[in-house]
Amino acid sequence: QVAADFQAPIVLPFLSGPNPREMELVKADPVQVMLDFFEAQLKIADRYGLRKLCILDPGTGFAPSNWPWEERYLYQKRVYSHLDKLRVFNLPLYIALPWKETAQHDELLEIVLRQQPEFGRGHYPEKIRRVESELGLN
Repeated sequence: QVAADFQAPIVLPFLSGPNPREMELVKADPVQVMLDFFEAQLKIADRYGLRKLCILDPGTGFAPSNWPWEERYLYQKRVYSHLDKLRVFNLPLYIALPWKETAQHDELLEIVLRQQPEFGRGHYPEKIRRVESELGLN
């Protein structure tokens, strides 16, 4: 209701649990699970006239603490490679950009940047700008 009163933008993060500390592994196609999740959340936003103010966050910055990196990497790669499917809602995307200095993280960063999300959170802006330039996205 507060967001509706002030017409404030809302970031809707995908969570596979009640909160970031209690997340569960997504066993099914993560993109389809996200589509279903966002559809339900946007129905709530519609009740308050807020859909147009929503920004979708696939929640890839959150993960269960016991999630092995290789599985998380494959999950993130699948999600990042299919961000276009989230465009069905005609809303901007917000992504926590991969930042660690590994070949896999660099690959994930390139995949995300090629998708050109409207918003992103990055730890090292200079690295992001460099990769954008290398990809010809500037």
